[in-house]
Amino acid sequence: MNKLFDTFMTGAIWITPLGILLLLAVVIAVVILLIFRWTTNATLLDRRKNQMLAGLMEFHLFRADPWIALRALPRLLFAQARYLRALILPFLLSLIPVVWILIQAQYWVLHRLPQPRDQMICKITINLPPGQILETPFQLQFDTDTNQVNASLRIPEEQAVYWSVPLPPGPPPSQMILRGGGYAWKFPLDLTGNWCPLVSQWSPRTGISRFTNPRGSVLPAQGLLRSVELRYPDRAWRLAGINWNGGVLLMVASFLIAGLLKKPMKVNL
Repeated sequence: MNKLFDTFMTGAIWITPLGILLLLAVVIAVVILLIFRWTTNATLLDRRKNQMLAGLMEFHLFRADPWIALRALPRLLFAQARYLRALILPFLLSLIPVVWILIQAQYWVLHRLPQPRDQMICKITINLPPGQILETPFQLQFDTDTNQVNASLRIPEEQAVYWSVPLPPGPPPSQMILRGGGYAWKFPLDLTGNWCPLVSQWSPRTGISRFTNPRGSVLPAQGLLRSVELRYPDRAWRLAGINWNGGVLLMVASFLIAGLLKKPMKVNL
């Protein structure tokens, strides 16, 4: 399934990121509506909805009499609970494909290519025996920048080292260079185009890892480094004077599109 999604995204590289996001929103909306259509009992759902509306109308009609309205409130709440219970199964089933699509979108669409001076998060994990202290100094730099970044955050429990490094001004770098333990590693980068996966990732696997930059390389199977990741900034769109996080915009668009498609797809909710 992951490879299928990767193939689709690679073929859709010519579409703008916003276009891809809207396309994914349509897919999410259609999937949710189909699951609700196939897994709900329309007759039972209509009965539960009518009971809920009857309770709501009763509460509204007698709102001027607090005692009668108070007596109607439990019936209204009970009818609402029974209606929602009828939707629990399709809701839970719809979470499976929706969460999977969101995970794919997180890697492919919801992050953008970095711009000069953007802060990049780099993480490396080290091959160390359990309990051994991580003391090896590492330096990080891009090939277009002569300054090495020494400051880092070390987390011994993860055997990991983190950097927050600014992308140098000027042309996009084509390499990230890491030095430590008497070794130097050069990792190719491709920071051009409309959009790309979440990270450039290198590991000791025999092939290029998933979500790896297309020009990525493979680490030696037995070496000091276990993995290297370079994480890209979050993508956001400015609409109606508001900066929208990509994930929030995707979910809002999915629900709006689902509302528009509910009647044509004959889904009773």
